Amino acid sequence: MMLMSGEKKAGMKMNKKERIKAALTGAKVDRPPAALWMHYPGIDRDPEKLAQAHADFQAKYDFDFIKLTPFEYYSSVDWNRQALGLPPQTESPVLLRPSIVKPADWAKLKPLPPTGGGWGQQLQFLRRVKELVQPGVPLIQTVYSPLTVAKKLAGAQLASTLRENPKALHRALEAIADTTMQYIEATLKNGADGIFYALDCANHGFLTTEEFATFGHWYDTEVLKVASAGWFNVLHIHGQGIMFDEVLDYPVQALNWHDSHAYPSIAHARRKTDLCFIGGLDETGSIVNGVPSDVIAEVAAFLNQTDLRRVMLGPGCATSTNAPDKNIGFFRLVVERFADKNIWRYLSAESASL
Repeated sequence: MMLMSGEKKAGMKMNKKERIKAALTGAKVDRPPAALWMHYPGIDRDPEKLAQAHADFQAKYDFDFIKLTPFEYYSSVDWNRQALGLPPQTESPVLLRPSIVKPADWAKLKPLPPTGGGWGQQLQFLRRVKELVQPGVPLIQTVYSPLTVAKKLAGAQLASTLRENPKALHRALEAIADTTMQYIEATLKNGADGIFYALDCANHGFLTTEEFATFGHWYDTEVLKVASAGWFNVLHIHGQGIMFDEVLDYPVQALNWHDSHAYPSIAHARRKTDLCFIGGLDETGSIVNGVPSDVIAEVAAFLNQTDLRRVMLGPGCATSTNAPDKNIGFFRLVVERFADKNIWRYLSAESASL
């Protein structure tokens, strides 16, 4: 029997890269790839400490890839100093006062070198993670879309600026896109296997589809041309009421969104695209607030919706730092043992005793 490219005979264990490449192309896998990620507030401004936290997490759970989770405002702090609130360590920073408050402020944005400031710190962070983790673990770096960076600068008033001063915003987006493309090039040269490209404005209710096409989609497709040098690029569509159909032509290998509690469902999405999906775990659900048996049930329900091709297990977004170790451990274990049908009963019984 001829095997599809990337497939192995039944019973053969794949390494992480083989497993992910098989999932991306629709070949058979020995088990679905899986990963989990979270923010690290309180230390995420320090590349060394942030890298060590990622390396420790990977050493503990041995996930199939590492989604690097940087300081949330790394891409915007160097253009204009912002007033950021730093709540307790279990929470992410919040924008207290935007740095863009009038049209003239957009004109101040010029392309930045990707090796300095907040951008450069993320390259240091990437290099250090690569040094700390075992060879062969694919790494994908978080990159925010130009329009998402603009929102981090201006806050919710971005929508009104877009409508009232489109020329000013376009000039700013050109500078942001230029910097982002240089940063992606540097990220791939420094050892990343791809990027986790995050959209935070592709939402009905925030923009119209026409506005997103003009101010979001156009810049995204230009930026993502640079990312094509990587082999593992993931599109993350953040929020509720997402413009799913409008971004299906993006040149990426996988999609990630809040599939457990937002449109579209996995079944509905599969009718629209053959791209690989990363999901199945509600980042605010059982992994944080449930018990291991809840996590097992959630993983089982997700896998039962798929044929185990073109799918990876992961959260719809960054999960909470409060997720109990035992829940993460069972998530990892049930993925590892999914092929053993008896393990589901054993794990459910064992988890119920905890």
